[in-house]
Amino acid sequence: SASLDAELADLRERLKIAGEMEEQAPQFPKITFNGEVRFRGETRQNFDFGSGNVPDSDYYVDQRVRLGADVRVSENLRALIQFQDVRRWGEEVSTIDDSADGADLHQGYLDIEKVFNEGDVLRTGRQELLFGAQRLVSPLDCANQARSFVAIRWFGDIGPVNTHVFASQLATNRDVTG
Repeated sequence: SASLDAELADLRERLKIAGEMEEQAPQFPKITFNGEVRFRGETRQNFDFGSGNVPDSDYYVDQRVRLGADVRVSENLRALIQFQDVRRWGEEVSTIDDSADGADLHQGYLDIEKVFNEGDVLRTGRQELLFGAQRLVSPLDCANQARSFVAIRWFGDIGPVNTHVFASQLATNRDVTG
């Protein structure tokens, strides 16, 4: 009985030390995977106002698939990458040509947190931007393709005001060589 009590006491001490070591162990990197699969059936009747250039009605199914990873590198550093594949069922002519070209990087950015004070973030890379009623700047998530912007953005509180400052450039028309 005495040796059993000694063994139990030794086990308790080892578990206590293991728990303390686990608390002191670095908690990074933390990786969270995410995804989305969205199907949307649509029908259009007289969508060209009777011009006669296209059939008077159309029925189709759109699909959007997103796969991503959110990586917490350290307490103040985070990275996100998200791929998106968008297509209309039946649009691919072949599996070996370039008609199945709906896959792209939707978001890929790096966050640096606590740049100036607690709670602010500097984000750089390809990201969704949306503000207010989303009339001027929006990812337009109702569209199957949805938009993202290559931008640099800082957001946080300045006194009682939640503030967002960003810079991005709309793509300009490019010639064939560009």
